[in-house]
Amino acid sequence: MSRTPHFSIMVPTYNQAGYLVAALNSLIAQNDPDWEAVVVDDGSTDDTPQVLEACQFKDPRIRAIRQENGGTAAALNTALANCRGTWVGWLSSDDLFEPDKLAIHRQAMAEHPDIRFFHTHFYHLEEDTGMKTAPEHWRPIPEPGLQVARFFSGNYVSGITICVERQAMLAAAPFRADLRHAQDFGLWVALSQAHRSHFIDRRTAVMRWHASQTTNAFPVAGLYDSAWALIDFLNANRFEALFPALDLLDPTQARTAVDETLAICLSPASFLYQLGYTPAMMERLLEWMQAPEGGASREQARAQINEAVGTRAFEDAPDQVKAIFRRVLAHEGAFAYAPHSVVDFIRRTIASPVTDARKRRNLVRYLDKKKGEWKSL
Repeated sequence: MSRTPHFSIMVPTYNQAGYLVAALNSLIAQNDPDWEAVVVDDGSTDDTPQVLEACQFKDPRIRAIRQENGGTAAALNTALANCRGTWVGWLSSDDLFEPDKLAIHRQAMAEHPDIRFFHTHFYHLEEDTGMKTAPEHWRPIPEPGLQVARFFSGNYVSGITICVERQAMLAAAPFRADLRHAQDFGLWVALSQAHRSHFIDRRTAVMRWHASQTTNAFPVAGLYDSAWALIDFLNANRFEALFPALDLLDPTQARTAVDETLAICLSPASFLYQLGYTPAMMERLLEWMQAPEGGASREQARAQINEAVGTRAFEDAPDQVKAIFRRVLAHEGAFAYAPHSVVDFIRRTIASPVTDARKRRNLVRYLDKKKGEWKSL
């Protein structure tokens, strides 16, 4: 291909020869033909090399790269480094694109020329029954001012639906090989911090559900890796980074930011708390409240925390969460955020007498799994 394609589609694959042809055929069937596929065979031991050779012969827009097995993140990073298109998408080798996937994105780009990060809805395909269903979106799409902070409540971006300007993706990369059950999650957070995202309310991809998916082996690992990425984000970024589209010196916008923070921190189900009840987000809020500029907004924030303490949500919150809120209210004088060691935090959660037995077992298993994954990096 001598010219630059409009779309580059990353296709990481490992031992999925039985699905790969259908995935690539869903690209070949696109209404918009201006694409390349960068397929990274991550050390497959099945017939993937032969399948890829046949697919490349069928369509020269398919480019194949083979590397030693390093996991999905390593394959995605290799694919991204070799993308030549202006815009980048992601197709897992066991999933599918709808025929108008790329055409829908091209139309959205024309309608929203300032956007660098698009994502959409998707279908489900049940492997056992062949039934294609249209699920509800699992989380509400936040307004622009809350797009970063809302990730601390839960993920609202599906990786196979994204389309991101390549330079923006490269600036936010890499995919995290050390968090292989949520290698993309931190990237969506970083992209949203740098660029306003736009949700296209169309179904452009088909997510296949089958028994051999790695997420089925230890489902909570994805939640734990996501929480790890969030604590890392808080360790590296001040409170303002959670709300890049808001002016926190404006009392009305500051109230919005603090209300969102308190809602996240009062919900035991938040992604933030999946490894235990970390004080990190409230500590970033306290650090911001102690800063000298914008005093009115800071005093307002203390009043908002007091209001939250009087609500039913606070009454129903775990004691560990209540203690975090009370420590913030009781603090006087300057406060400097100290980064949290995620491993130490997990160990404290495991050792805590208030951690239930099932959570303790899952966290012990998770730490053991992480040790094995780290050795392979």
